[in-house]
Amino acid sequence: MGFRPFPHAVSLLLVGILAGCSGGGQGECDAPGVTIEVIGAPDWTITTPVVFAAPFAEGGSTGETEMVLFPEPLWGTDTDGTLIAGEMSSLAFEDYLHDQVNGSSFITGDTFGREHFSGGSAIFIVFLLVPGTGAPGGTSSDSPTVDAPMIPHSTYPIGSTGDVFRNCEVFNPNLEFVLVRPPETAEAFDGQSRVPVVMIDAYELRSPEVTATATGTYLHDQTLLDSLNRGYRFTVQYEIE
Repeated sequence: MGFRPFPHAVSLLLVGILAGCSGGGQGECDAPGVTIEVIGAPDWTITTPVVFAAPFAEGGSTGETEMVLFPEPLWGTDTDGTLIAGEMSSLAFEDYLHDQVNGSSFITGDTFGREHFSGGSAIFIVFLLVPGTGAPGGTSSDSPTVDAPMIPHSTYPIGSTGDVFRNCEVFNPNLEFVLVRPPETAEAFDGQSRVPVVMIDAYELRSPEVTATATGTYLHDQTLLDSLNRGYRFTVQYEIE
């Protein structure tokens, strides 16, 4: 697994994984599409993950794809290089990534060729953290002077664990990352209105001991929990032919 901040928006996670086939055991091994399970009663939510194939450079660089998903001035770069919310916006971000991907030349769907999974291309799984039902009001980069729904800084740290399966066999376990604190530029506000998360699956990112071919049914099972152990578990399944 790889993780690094992206240039251009609120705080973006890049988790490089090689996908698999459903979490937890044989009884859960078929979960077509995307499933989302709520844990506790979080006052933030995740937008439905969008799955597509796009360029992925050696060493984990996804700059070409980033510019399409998170263009300036709507998104910007924090002092440490993480993506941050840029220009103030009144957009409904629940559908933002879906619209960005559909308006691009990226390949979408739930079935991809091997050429989309290696050799400079990867399967991307992207979503946003946004204020949910019952979210507190406060300032953010999208509402710097007037209180509006936001994800408060007390939500941090946000940790994530997961496992990746291929044809119902563990392919890449122990996928973990932590958002320790909000971006430095967000600390002037009460919270954040949008936090982007990008996960990438590519054959080159498989666990070293894995010798299986690229083709198969892939499903990755990931859980995100905030400082109060509230959050979401989601699965994403697709085929590589």
